[in-house]
Amino acid sequence: MTLDEIKVSYFPTIGKTTNPDTVSIASLCDEIKNGAYKEQVENVTKLKEDYVADPTSEKETAWKDAKKELPNFTTSGTFTRRNGESLIKHSGLMQIDVDPKDNPNKTKDELRAIVEDDPHTFVVFDSPSGDGVKGFARVSINPDDHLGCYEAMRQTYAAKRVVIDDNCKDISRACFVSYDPHLYQAPFEKVQEFKPVPLPEREPAKNGDSEIGEEPYYTIEVAKDALKAIKDIHGGNLEGEYELWLKILSGMFNSYGEDGFQAVEEIIGGDGYQEKRGKLLKDIGVGTVIHYARENAGWRGDVAMVDRFFYEGKKGYRFESSQGRYIAQNISDVRRRLKKSGIKNHDIDDKIDHIQENRDICYAGEISGRMAGFYDEGGTRFLVTKSPHFIKPKESEFPTIKAILEGALLKHESPENANKQLDSFYGWLQTGVISLRGSNEQHGQAMAFVGGVDCGKSFIQDYIITPCLGGRSAKAALFMQGGTAFNSDLFKAEHLILSDEFMTRDMKSRGKLAANLKKFTVSTHGEQLHAKGVDAISITPWWRVSISLNDTPENLLILPPLNDDVHDKIIILRASREPFPMPTKTAMEKKALREQIEQELPGFLWWLLNKYQIPQERECGRFCISTWHNDEILKLIHAESEEGQFLTLIDSHFWSGNDEADEIIPRLEKWQGEALELKNQLCSSGSHAAQRSAEKLLGTWSNKPGKLLGKLKKLHGGRIRSKITNGKTIWTIYPPE
Repeated sequence: MTLDEIKVSYFPTIGKTTNPDTVSIASLCDEIKNGAYKEQVENVTKLKEDYVADPTSEKETAWKDAKKELPNFTTSGTFTRRNGESLIKHSGLMQIDVDPKDNPNKTKDELRAIVEDDPHTFVVFDSPSGDGVKGFARVSINPDDHLGCYEAMRQTYAAKRVVIDDNCKDISRACFVSYDPHLYQAPFEKVQEFKPVPLPEREPAKNGDSEIGEEPYYTIEVAKDALKAIKDIHGGNLEGEYELWLKILSGMFNSYGEDGFQAVEEIIGGDGYQEKRGKLLKDIGVGTVIHYARENAGWRGDVAMVDRFFYEGKKGYRFESSQGRYIAQNISDVRRRLKKSGIKNHDIDDKIDHIQENRDICYAGEISGRMAGFYDEGGTRFLVTKSPHFIKPKESEFPTIKAILEGALLKHESPENANKQLDSFYGWLQTGVISLRGSNEQHGQAMAFVGGVDCGKSFIQDYIITPCLGGRSAKAALFMQGGTAFNSDLFKAEHLILSDEFMTRDMKSRGKLAANLKKFTVSTHGEQLHAKGVDAISITPWWRVSISLNDTPENLLILPPLNDDVHDKIIILRASREPFPMPTKTAMEKKALREQIEQELPGFLWWLLNKYQIPQERECGRFCISTWHNDEILKLIHAESEEGQFLTLIDSHFWSGNDEADEIIPRLEKWQGEALELKNQLCSSGSHAAQRSAEKLLGTWSNKPGKLLGKLKKLHGGRIRSKITNGKTIWTIYPPE
């Protein structure tokens, strides 16, 4: 693995936890060392020094507020949002954070020397506040090993009598950028990897040890609402989530005493709570419950009521529920909710004015590739009401998915094509999944599956690609072939599906499809979202396009001509019919297969994101995976194209015999002349049927034969050649071998 391949998520401020950029650890190290953040960091350092010299609350606030505005990144990998449940791919790194305040017998320079000398250390630099040391240690890329690797790191430093920040074990731990021209970086290939060790057993707390602290900031009613949100995302219970349950129970009891204990029992349910008093965790309060509900359940119950409304103009209002859903509301609903929250009647109109003036949006709905929430992009203010559904990768087997993909794409192919087909699919899907989950704009080709009836093309689209790409799909043929200008349904899906049953074959539709494929695969920046009855707005969606076609001549003509504009923007694979690994004759059997696929998807995604690597020869800077076309399908496509039909007419006319012709045409060693001469010969000699075919194909446009010969020259350079003589293009055509 190269340093450019080690990716992390980058957030502009600590308050921004969603829609991060994906950057390489190499680029971040360069920026920290070369001063990209020098001005911001030096300001934070100065404010911290001012606070230490004169520790007033005002100076502390100034320092901490400035630090919050620093960009930050998740050292241990890429995430859809900054929490432990949203990991896309582990980086194989873990943050090191040591501070003299935790190690009073050592100076910062002494601590830095110890960290640099450790063989597991990859990078070391000064913290932005100037009084601590940060670094990156090399660890296992398996997320399940993260805590075990942290424990190994903790024990290693404990043996050196150094205390590291316990928060480093958080897989989504944010690391602030800094400025350090003396940043230390070891050769990555020589850095040793911390191996996971067993976690220490936690000593049970004795009865009475968990003391109720100060009056909690949140009322118990707010905490109960958070508990309900947590319960909902776990399907009504926390079965199999013992550590989470214990944290929740401890936080509620430590903050509210018996009332907190009773709230958990009533809302979460379960048996044996009274027996767990002795195992309650110390130093955990209701803040842990609130944080988990916010980050993992999208809960917003602690936000001021007025700031949970959005104004949609004539359409009314949207209200953000405690579970993160955006509910349509009319003015009466708004008044009722504001009054219920404690706002006095005489203040309600002012609050509504505030909502209309400061919480206005021009659109509310699902947007492909966007997490739910409010966005303001270039003055376009809109509300995304639903996030894509991301399956959590988990290391496990996926034999059914593997059998289906290899049966359709590998088993019936020649040795030279088989792996190219599978690599094309895996590389394309991996690139899409990483791009979508990392909220970046990595472009991707369209993916076309061509094969016979019942070969699994649509099944792969619907039950493997769609779930991997956010779980939402839309039929895109009508819009992409120019049949409608309205596209709001496409903006609600990440996966745009084209299939031959909904597509037409005329050249105008194929030309429109070519233009849209070019646009959708290269850039969707500022795409116009156009719904019926409303003005179009400019929003950038995230899309991947897949196409399924039967391999009949008429269906192949649905694809746009594979000219220079389109050729590299569509991958074409052949799908072959192979029995599925499970029976599919009855509705129940089909349902069982779909359920089995659903169970295996976490394992497939884990393998795709953590184990699969695009072969070096297939790597492509533009699309990550290079474009590839199955040669057998390509022959069929060319045979049905205008240039393919033209070549067939030429070969039939000059070299395949003309038994039905009115005159005998001598066989040639080669044909030579101008394109218009060739057209005249094809349209005026040979059989009547052949003449009519030539007239229909070449029409009245005098330049068309030359255009078709130019395309044939690119495809068959050995047979079709040209040269310029006295300002004229002279073509030479050789017979087929």
